[in-house]
Amino acid sequence: MAAPIDPADLIAQAEAEEAMLRLRGGTSNRVLIGVSAAGAVVVALAWSHLHWYWLAFWYSVVLSGQCLRIWSERQACRVDSGRSLAERIDLVSRSAWCTGSAQALSVLFFPLMDGFEQSLHTLILLVMTTGAVVFTAGHPRTYLPYIPTIIGGLVLAWWTLSAAALERPWLASGFGLLILIYGFNLMGYARDTWAMFLNAAAMRCREAQQSQRLAVAVKEAEAASHAKTRFLAAASHDLRQPIHTIALLTGVLKLRHRQDDSTEVVSMLDSVVQSLSQQLDDLLDISKLDAGVVQVSRQPLSLQRFLGRRLDEVRNDAQAKGLTLRLDMAQDLTVLTDPNLLERVVRNLLNNAVKFTERGSVRLSLREHHGQAVIEVTDTGCGIAPEHQREVFQEFVQLNNPERDRTRGMGLGLSIVQRLCRLLDIGLELQSAATQGARFELTLPLHAQQTVLCPPPAEGAATFPLGLTVLVVDDEVQIRNATALLLEELGCRCLQAEDLTHALPLARAHRPDVLIADFRLRGQETGIDVIRALREHQPDLRAAIISGDIGPAQLQAIELAGLQLLHKPVRLETLLALLHSSNKGAALQRHQSIPSVLPLNA
Repeated sequence: MAAPIDPADLIAQAEAEEAMLRLRGGTSNRVLIGVSAAGAVVVALAWSHLHWYWLAFWYSVVLSGQCLRIWSERQACRVDSGRSLAERIDLVSRSAWCTGSAQALSVLFFPLMDGFEQSLHTLILLVMTTGAVVFTAGHPRTYLPYIPTIIGGLVLAWWTLSAAALERPWLASGFGLLILIYGFNLMGYARDTWAMFLNAAAMRCREAQQSQRLAVAVKEAEAASHAKTRFLAAASHDLRQPIHTIALLTGVLKLRHRQDDSTEVVSMLDSVVQSLSQQLDDLLDISKLDAGVVQVSRQPLSLQRFLGRRLDEVRNDAQAKGLTLRLDMAQDLTVLTDPNLLERVVRNLLNNAVKFTERGSVRLSLREHHGQAVIEVTDTGCGIAPEHQREVFQEFVQLNNPERDRTRGMGLGLSIVQRLCRLLDIGLELQSAATQGARFELTLPLHAQQTVLCPPPAEGAATFPLGLTVLVVDDEVQIRNATALLLEELGCRCLQAEDLTHALPLARAHRPDVLIADFRLRGQETGIDVIRALREHQPDLRAAIISGDIGPAQLQAIELAGLQLLHKPVRLETLLALLHSSNKGAALQRHQSIPSVLPLNA
């Protein structure tokens, strides 16, 4: 039973034959020149032995055959000629036989030539058959019809028509045999040449198929990435809505139960909401980095106090696990970087070190090396095996959390670290081994000026009643009611609307001090549309967007609108900071120095 033919081999053969036809078509003019010159030499050799009209007839037959060959090859090169590939090859094959037969007719001149002329005539014909191997790429169906007539004619001519056939028959027989052997060798060389040509075509075909598969795989990967981004955006928005309501109601409880027995319960509830919010913020940060809306604001930063405060942030968690915290700094160093983004990098590394270290210590160090500041975060935790060290920087990867304990996060911390380091041009290296702890090294260029002080911590927002009129626009009644409860506890007057149609008359009648609008409203309406419409009647209206969306398109739209963005869930302290700045007269419009950068959650 014959083995099945691989379709890829058939495609490769068809491409090779098409390439061969193009090769013949591209060299046909040069071959015509060579054949015309060789024919002229044969005419010159026989000129003194034969009437000129016989020579002219033969030469015209050769040239006519070459013109027929050129026409057939140009027709064969035309894919749109209406002929199939097999029909075009047959056309070239017939023209090759005609050309070879016309050239082989010259052996009839042998009896009129002497031995030297016969040898020169033979050499010319053999050179033409040898060159045809290159010209045809050794293709069997177009080369083999050409060679037998010439080789066969030469062998017969030497055996029967040459001068040596009469004077030295053994010499004529030997010479004819050599020509026959040479012809067989030429056919073998043609076969090998075509095999190489076919292999090259097969390689090109496989490369093209691999390129196509790679392009499909890239498109599928991009589609999967976009689908993941859309899923995360939708899931984050839907999860943030109820958590946002809980955060607002928790704020109300914190204000109402400041001194009674419920304080501890409220504090625990606030801690849970904050933990959920942090996990959603990690998703938000990834989306911001993917969206390209995180811009770098570089400034000189003194690292000594900066790193000391970062270590203080994890001190309570480390002490609860019995870990030793160490801060090693031989000198203060100043770098030029974005303090907020660098803070997120160092915080994530320290949080990871504390989370995955059960005993021993966590060390934060600073040193200078070759004109660069080197920050190291070292722990004695479970470590990372070398074969897994690239995986830990991928999204949602947690090697030492098989039970998916959410107190250890979602596996986004190191992915955020890597992306921020690329954004800040910070060198990031990991050295670790299983069960032997891990060391993360950050490398930053030193700033020329080394006397810059680290900016002091931001002051907390005021908690006194503000007496502002706040318009809340949200299409979910539960969120509006929860926001109104919290604002009223802060001494504010709250106006509620579900869309622009209801918000516009309220704004005209009461002229609110602050407008807080949800980004995603009913239909195609957004909070940006509401703010723009209300500012047409009240240009100085201070406004902010509250959103649970993390999609790159939504984040870019808010950033381009120049609006302050509060991410759901909004906690009491965040809302207080917004209202307090509004009460002081801080402008929230873009033309009044609203930052155009959407900061990461710090």
